[in-house]
Amino acid sequence: MITNIRHTGLVVQDLDASLHFWCDVMGFTQARHMEEAGPHIDAIMELDDVKVTTVKLAAPDGNLLELLHFTSHPDKPEWEGSPVSTGLTHMAFTVKDLEATCATLTKHECPPPFGHPIFARWHGEAGLLPGSGRPHPRTCGDDRFMTRHSIDWHTKQDDDYLQLCIDRLSQPPLFWVEQFVTFINEQTASWGDAPRLINDIGCCTGAFNVGLRALGQCPINYQGYDISQTYLDIARLHFPERPFELLDIGRDRPRETDISVMSGTLEHVDEWQSALSHICQTTKRFVLMRTFFGTSFEVGYYSQPGADHSYPIYQFTFQQIHEEAERHGFSVEIMRDKATDSIPKYLGCGITRIQYVCLLTAKGA
Repeated sequence: MITNIRHTGLVVQDLDASLHFWCDVMGFTQARHMEEAGPHIDAIMELDDVKVTTVKLAAPDGNLLELLHFTSHPDKPEWEGSPVSTGLTHMAFTVKDLEATCATLTKHECPPPFGHPIFARWHGEAGLLPGSGRPHPRTCGDDRFMTRHSIDWHTKQDDDYLQLCIDRLSQPPLFWVEQFVTFINEQTASWGDAPRLINDIGCCTGAFNVGLRALGQCPINYQGYDISQTYLDIARLHFPERPFELLDIGRDRPRETDISVMSGTLEHVDEWQSALSHICQTTKRFVLMRTFFGTSFEVGYYSQPGADHSYPIYQFTFQQIHEEAERHGFSVEIMRDKATDSIPKYLGCGITRIQYVCLLTAKGA
């Protein structure tokens, strides 16, 4: 039923003291710090004029703890069990089937919030929370409470980046594409004449197809996935023979495939463990991915000048990926990235990363 824990919420009275304890003493790192207010917060808390500081803290294994400090509703001397009471207030989970999960909870006399499972999908008559008369967060225009499909990834970039992606489609294959396609040619040479099923996760404008056209030596059954409709529209225009589909890999599973390729994607997914799980569960042979590795788990948030939204840039540890892969029956091999030579690069906003190629091979494949 549950695929992973998203975070655990903890209301605190003294935010500075709490950050000192969890970060300086316990070893968590700050992943996101936000000041939140507005109709969406009022609706969730069932209170008026809520102002809350939320800080997401990341543990070394990627699990998140959320500290909440309410400046508008200070806690009372005696704990009352309200959403603003000091202490543990909530745990957030990702589930495979929301409707089935809500039905199971109700069956076991643990009804979802507001007594109706439809609450969790941000629906309701007239955009109101059931029984509350308050507007649904989903109708309040705050993109943090919208599905990720409604936020085009291009809004986190600028027009220069989009033009760069388009220009690459008429140029020789990118170095990482050449590295991937060459590896696929070598590894699948003995597979016979049947088309190799390839899922391209985070395909952007479809640049991997430039390499398949120029260097591919075997029949391919390709499927591209991305979270940006803008990029997918461009990909369909340049590669009309290829299918492309809108997909949030952190939430949804792609089709079953022989091979999955992914470049510059996993490090931008907050639900990266779910994303990797979805890829492993649907890949029969091997996964090739480029992402950032280091000796510690880190996350920074990058703001592109001229963009509407910031985005996360994670750094994973070798141990993390090994453990996740082993859990799904895959072995792991780390290779040098041809495009960057796996040399540290400063990305901006105080973020430095090293990119590697990671090969996950299904055991017994």
